[in-house]
Amino acid sequence: MLLYKDSDGINHRSAIQDKLKELSLIVAENNYDEVLLPHPRKRYSHQDDHTQCTMPDAANQTQITEKRICRCWNYYNKGSNVQCNDCKFGFKRKNVGDIAIVDYEVPTVFSMEQLGGIDWLLKKENDVIAAEVKPPNSSETIVRMIAEILTYTIGTNYIPAICFFKTNMYGNLSKQYVDYIKVKDSDAFRDIQASTGLEIFYVTFDDTTFEIHDVKEEPFQ
Repeated sequence: MLLYKDSDGINHRSAIQDKLKELSLIVAENNYDEVLLPHPRKRYSHQDDHTQCTMPDAANQTQITEKRICRCWNYYNKGSNVQCNDCKFGFKRKNVGDIAIVDYEVPTVFSMEQLGGIDWLLKKENDVIAAEVKPPNSSETIVRMIAEILTYTIGTNYIPAICFFKTNMYGNLSKQYVDYIKVKDSDAFRDIQASTGLEIFYVTFDDTTFEIHDVKEEPFQ
């Protein structure tokens, strides 16, 4: 079964405006979750034991991927993983902001082929936020990010969010940043936010630290 998040054209940058309008129309329906995650579904209970890094060998590689960032930054900032000291993953960063990473790769409440998990659970004051994350050099579109997190949070009480990097590894604006600037004032984007409560976060980083920002409080141009 092909889920909407993987539908044709959703990851084509030339089709962003059209796919955003399409998604906004889906979300406008009260049963949009039925479209994003059709039946049959199987609800299941599963919780990973996230007490130590499960990929020390892979993390010793230099490739900066979504999974490595999500796991590494979770453990590296909790100081609970002795493997961090010997790990050669070059993108370890300390969180200097007020928005904390509290968990990563959180399973969805339904079991279905091609269904991923929630990249990060973030804590902002008293809110627990489920965020879809992309690495700095990702080419995925902001529309796919939105479709993913809306799909993964079906059946939960988490606030859905997307969290992208402001710049890539070369210091240039990330593709998701450029996407956001183009769509943030569109009717379709605002309709999706109004209907789902979607939050927008972005990450800034330097050689040793990172910070997660809420665009409501720290907008950028």
